[in-house]
Amino acid sequence: MTSGPHSPRRWVGARLVVGSLRAVAAVMLACGSGRPSEPATGGAVPSPAVAAVARADGGGASDAPAAPPAPAPSGETAVVAALAAAIGRDDGRALADVVDPDFGLTLYATQGVGSGHVVLDAIAVGETTAPSRRPRRAPPGAPVAWPRSGWGGVAAAIEAGLDRVAIEPPDPSSPSFGFCRGQYGLPGDGAPRGAYLLRDRDDRDLHMLDTPDRAPRVPPLTGLTIFGNARIQVALRPTVVGWRVVHVVIDDRCRGAPDP
Repeated sequence: MTSGPHSPRRWVGARLVVGSLRAVAAVMLACGSGRPSEPATGGAVPSPAVAAVARADGGGASDAPAAPPAPAPSGETAVVAALAAAIGRDDGRALADVVDPDFGLTLYATQGVGSGHVVLDAIAVGETTAPSRRPRRAPPGAPVAWPRSGWGGVAAAIEAGLDRVAIEPPDPSSPSFGFCRGQYGLPGDGAPRGAYLLRDRDDRDLHMLDTPDRAPRVPPLTGLTIFGNARIQVALRPTVVGWRVVHVVIDDRCRGAPDP
């Protein structure tokens, strides 16, 4: 068989070359090299992820992924520690993160069983005022140290027990959780050496003096976890976002309120 210009072998080869060129052209057009599928500004079409980064930083393209938000505290003790840390940093936003999303956070003071509770402060849901800038009202029955120490005293009382937390101790009134000076005939000022964690409690003691014409700030609650010692009690409630602080009670029965 001959291999001249009109031979069958050369004709088949030419058809293959033409077919290959047509296929390459089709791919180029589909990918935008033929320009009809590219945006009017020109250049390659960015991926959705790159476009999102560009929108987020005003047009710049960052190779580093955005830093994830810090995880919210979950366990009861972790939330109490986060409360004290937010106060210590004077961080109103961090404080707002541990406040009950339904009822906010109410700070009370009491001088013991039967004396009732006075409201020192109330943090509304979403409020981000720094602790040091919050008002320090001193109603009758408020701790003497409150106008001076404010929320800093709350943090100090919490931190006094964070290192040694006893879960469901048999005697929450044990001197290891603090006592009044001279009580039990023991030496020292009675500062707490630990804290307790009591689960599935209620807050009926906050409502002992409720009357029909004096509605409580927050309705009676059950299913609470109480972190506390002889100086302070922190009530946490399970919510859709995890455990959050709904009440804090400064116990001033010794007339020695928390002081930083």
